[in-house]
Amino acid sequence: IWDVATGVEVRTLTLPLGELGIAGFSPDGKTVVIGSSYKMVIWDAETDTEVRTLTGLANAFANVSSLCISPDGARIVSG
Repeated sequence: IWDVATGVEVRTLTLPLGELGIAGFSPDGKTVVIGSSYKMVIWDAETDTEVRTLTGLANAFANVSSLCISPDGARIVSG
């Protein structure tokens, strides 16, 4: 994770994932949702810990290549 104003890396997440497809911050900036091969992982960006893994995607043979988090942070859509 980089600070936009300074360009300095402020944190490295130690993700237990294989191939990373896409990532996005929740609206409050405290959570990162990571899409990878066949699953999405919700990651606490402040403590560098996994919160939850979402499996059972509709097409279990495709990588998550896009995701969007609702403005209130309550829903995630992936494709």
